[in-house]
Amino acid sequence: MKEYHELHDHVDVVFKRKGKRYRPTSDTIYTFDIEVSSIYKLDGVWQAFDYSRPQVDYMGIEKCAVPYIWMFGVNDNVYYGRHFLDVLKVFKAISDPVVRKVIWVHSLAYEFQFLRAIFNHYTIESMVCRDALKPISFVVKELNLQFRCSYMLTNMSLDKASQEYGTVYKQPKINYNLLRGETTKLTKKEMDYCEYDCLALKSVIMHFMKKWDHIVNIPLTSTGEVRKALRDKLDFWYFYNTSWALVPTPDMYLKLMGTFAGGYTHSNFINTNIILYDVTGFDIASSYPFSLCCERYPVTSFMEYNYNRYMQLKKRDSFAWFYELKITNLKPNFYNHYISYSKIYNVEGKVTTDNGRVVSIEGSFCMWCTDVDLEIIELAYEVGSIEYIQIYGAYKDFIDKRIIRFILDMYKNKTELKGISEKENLYKQSKAYINSIYGMSVTNALKNSSSYGTGDKEFDEDYKEIKWRKLKIDDSDPKCKKRFDEFVEKTLNGQKKSYSNLIYYATGLWVTSYSRRNVFLTALKIGSGKSKNGKFTDDQECYIDTDSIKFIGEHTKIFQEYNGNVIEKYKAVIKHYPEFTLDDFMPKDPSGIKHPIGFFEFDGIYKEAVFLGAKKYAYRDKKGLHITCAGVAKSGVKALNDDIRNFRKGFVFGYEDSGKLTHIYLDDQKPIDFIDYKGKKQHSNMEYGVVLQPTTYTIGITAEYEALFTSIQEELMRR
Repeated sequence: MKEYHELHDHVDVVFKRKGKRYRPTSDTIYTFDIEVSSIYKLDGVWQAFDYSRPQVDYMGIEKCAVPYIWMFGVNDNVYYGRHFLDVLKVFKAISDPVVRKVIWVHSLAYEFQFLRAIFNHYTIESMVCRDALKPISFVVKELNLQFRCSYMLTNMSLDKASQEYGTVYKQPKINYNLLRGETTKLTKKEMDYCEYDCLALKSVIMHFMKKWDHIVNIPLTSTGEVRKALRDKLDFWYFYNTSWALVPTPDMYLKLMGTFAGGYTHSNFINTNIILYDVTGFDIASSYPFSLCCERYPVTSFMEYNYNRYMQLKKRDSFAWFYELKITNLKPNFYNHYISYSKIYNVEGKVTTDNGRVVSIEGSFCMWCTDVDLEIIELAYEVGSIEYIQIYGAYKDFIDKRIIRFILDMYKNKTELKGISEKENLYKQSKAYINSIYGMSVTNALKNSSSYGTGDKEFDEDYKEIKWRKLKIDDSDPKCKKRFDEFVEKTLNGQKKSYSNLIYYATGLWVTSYSRRNVFLTALKIGSGKSKNGKFTDDQECYIDTDSIKFIGEHTKIFQEYNGNVIEKYKAVIKHYPEFTLDDFMPKDPSGIKHPIGFFEFDGIYKEAVFLGAKKYAYRDKKGLHITCAGVAKSGVKALNDDIRNFRKGFVFGYEDSGKLTHIYLDDQKPIDFIDYKGKKQHSNMEYGVVLQPTTYTIGITAEYEALFTSIQEELMRR
């Protein structure tokens, strides 16, 4: 690794796509990375994180992030500097007003916070974000440099990505908790680690460049990769007649956004906080891709209907409907509760909730939902009354057969090639594509609704205290509302001519609705048979997570019946598109065993398990004890000391066990002086930074939820 002033002119291989709108782009692989010390002011002294102190000691204190080395890779050559602002000299050195250079950063959201110290004096344009402060790509106009996030391309840590795609593997990690500054002398091991960050990233990008021929062709995200592959299967007229023609109006798009809901994940409250034994798991093979292939979706623009016309057309089963409803007085028919409290509004009266799900209400609320959701609600609850405030309908049909063929081919490759070493690359690609299909179907054009500044001087003056701003509707501020409306209209107009717009946005709403229906209605049947009048039949179901069900007892017949219905859905698709056969839906693995897409498949038996809520459970199988707990790394299971009884309310996973770091973004760091781990005085005057602070995790259960499941469990024991 050389010092940055040794960077001299190098020959760029330049590629230009055909067309006036494309600019020449270098195929040189540039990489950028930084190493940072997170520092805390405790007891009046700037110091490293002290793992022996409780988390409360770190609340409300001053914190600072100090970059102590940066690395810049030019293919296989890596250069470094110690003073952060010096990296601008390198950016200027490689800058070319004609040829664009692409600089890869593995976690651009992190590095960009530091780069703001430089780029606040430049024009940032063409920014694509997944959220505020989380850029995927942007261009520095004056330098003609594009920065891209390789994490969003791979969806993997650099360690894993280099093992999966690269030829250079990262070195063993260094101790990040040692305080270092710009003049701290680094060891050879530390310098090698820094160098290999860039070399590992270069080898990953080389994999994608070989695949896509040129850097400019590499998609922005992993979903973008499958989008490009599918786009090659379609023609102009598909876009013209379908995806472009069906772009909703701004008002309709926002209503569809309000209707969208994700997968159903929930713990059955009568089986919550109890250690259960011999828990069986079944999950759906490629649930979302199955729903895309085998269900019918809106294929025309939505129109508004009055109630009488809706009741007439509903009988035909040829329309997809979504509504704004006012629902009054709900009582549950089952132990599982479908309606998410976060999706309701204008609530009047007393609401009882089950860890975020609506159990009952004595009063009323409003919500948006699809026709599939409404059918589930009317089954899962005893409903007092439903008022249809707005009703929208569109003709429904199967999606384009070329998309179905693409999905089934990917599923076939994933199934047939598993474990075949000479076909490993095609297997990995097919698996990645099948996993990304859902993301493509629910891509929200407005989600990338963050901007760095606004380009409107008057508007920026009003919001000068916040350079990053996530656009939201604020009806109380006419200027903000106008800005939002303009943004929505501009974005949707762009969708009307974008070849990245492959699937009608409304399709994604029904993908998740159908998939929720498949697991939820199946779960309602899993019971001991002690129910009365067909209600509360789900007392042996324990946990649902998007496409899987965990339960106690023997209920194989329920899943066999479900799978029989899936075959009927295959036949409906084949009747519509005769070129498909049953074999297309039922590929065999290398052992000759069929794996029909959309089937519930046996997923094993847990010797013991305890469920405490959504994404919060522990279980023991043949391999030992495991945890799934949002906020704790899988490796944190060692804190339980191989005793599932420790996974309970109030249990604390320590700093090392949680394996998590809290990202604290700082925009106004003050100049500081501190002593590095070698006893040398250091100085930093970085204004922007991100502190990565170790954190503990305490298993929590809200008092309301605990009271709910405790009362019902005690009642059931008395029966």
